[in-house]
Amino acid sequence: MFCPAYYDFKYNNKNLANMERKKTENEMLNKVVLSFCASIMDGELLSPKAIKRKWNLVCKSNQDMTNEKIAEGFSKLMSFYKWAEDQEINVVDALSRYKVKFFINKNSVDLTGDIGIIAMTKDKKFEELVIDFSNRRPNQVTLDRSLKFSLSHVGFYYSLPEEDRIELIGTRIFHVKSGEEFYTVRDPRVEVKKIARLSYNVARAINDKIFYPAESPMCSTYCPADTFCAMWGTPSLEKNGDDIL
Repeated sequence: MFCPAYYDFKYNNKNLANMERKKTENEMLNKVVLSFCASIMDGELLSPKAIKRKWNLVCKSNQDMTNEKIAEGFSKLMSFYKWAEDQEINVVDALSRYKVKFFINKNSVDLTGDIGIIAMTKDKKFEELVIDFSNRRPNQVTLDRSLKFSLSHVGFYYSLPEEDRIELIGTRIFHVKSGEEFYTVRDPRVEVKKIARLSYNVARAINDKIFYPAESPMCSTYCPADTFCAMWGTPSLEKNGDDIL
């Protein structure tokens, strides 16, 4: 659900099949966060030195990371580390895959994805943890409407056997720069109707080859297909004599 045009370029065009979208700094930092969460589950907590080594290794794969940006990133990771230590977070799962089957109009649609970080609260309930390293302070209205969190709650609930289903009590977002926490709640039994309909429409669009660019200010920085999107609809992007659209 990232971008219809990106999907088309990556999976339907042999010449562009190996292209990968650049990782944002937030994604790079969260790669280290996942390693830290894995260490909590293993019972061998990563030290600040180990976190620094992990971060330096992640940065090696990105030529845009200057020494200044690397230092700033490590400082953000240490802010997260202190918060996690103070909160005594108890991570029980991280980046597990889910698969949910929907039936709409006598058609079945399989939805797969990653649930993210799941933590157990002190009263033995489960919540999703999101670490936000962005500079912009989260907007509560945007959080409450975010499809990403709806997917996590639906995926977590419906991927379990019916007799064992449990709900996430919510999604806790820690915004590193401000040091603030935000919370948003979903009812998976309500959200599933929206997710099922959306999944069905996406699958139908892929089947009908309906693709288009989902443009955003981040495209030129992180998407390798940005140049092709700039030429969208021109004869150079025709396939078998047909326009890409």
